[in-house]
Amino acid sequence: MVKTELLLLNRAAFSDVGLRVQECSKNLTTVQNQIFQRDVNQNNLDLERNLRVDYDKFCRAEMELLKGKARMTWLANGDVSTSFFSRSVVSYKNKMKLSMLEDDQGNVIMEPAQLKNMVVKIYENLFSSKGSLSLSQKETIKGVITTRVPEEFFDQLVAQPTHKEINDSFFSQSSGKSPGPDGYGIEFYKTNWKLIEQDMYQALTHIFATGEIPARLNATTIFLIPKSENPRNMIEYRPIS
Repeated sequence: MVKTELLLLNRAAFSDVGLRVQECSKNLTTVQNQIFQRDVNQNNLDLERNLRVDYDKFCRAEMELLKGKARMTWLANGDVSTSFFSRSVVSYKNKMKLSMLEDDQGNVIMEPAQLKNMVVKIYENLFSSKGSLSLSQKETIKGVITTRVPEEFFDQLVAQPTHKEINDSFFSQSSGKSPGPDGYGIEFYKTNWKLIEQDMYQALTHIFATGEIPARLNATTIFLIPKSENPRNMIEYRPIS
């Protein structure tokens, strides 16, 4: 429901943001030229002020859109360089595009649907294993893990988080990161924190009280990061979520 309303709002207020920037710039230049030619009246002054506000708003919206697509987080706040971000978007897409893989038999797969099925099958097998560990395997693992959390810390790990701890943890997350499966970036939640704060607090304290996490909250998106310049098989990709 929220996503539907946001899509409608975005379509009404920010669709074709690049064209809106150009249109505002053209209209602003026209009005400013009229003012410079001594056509100074209150209507033109008000229009010029409103156009400057709109131009600034759409420029920032365009920059944030391109910034997110370019996956850039290191430019200082206030920097505006849409041409740089545009080039970065193209470069990032070309770099991250998965266009070819070799299967287990050495066959080269290039057809998009086959590539998709191949990758999905690999990770379905990886994350959906039905096997169980034998007693000897469990003992072997225990022997490898020599460092354990001291018992006196157990209670702290399962203790109910305070309102302040949840708030501090939430706002310590860096902005400008990729959104989760729900499509919302951390900025959305930070901006609307006053609306969702109590719901978030109740949800998290419920999880700590019951020890159960709803399956949908564990949903994630897996990204494949190339380990080399020209990866040819799945071993040469590093999955992150």
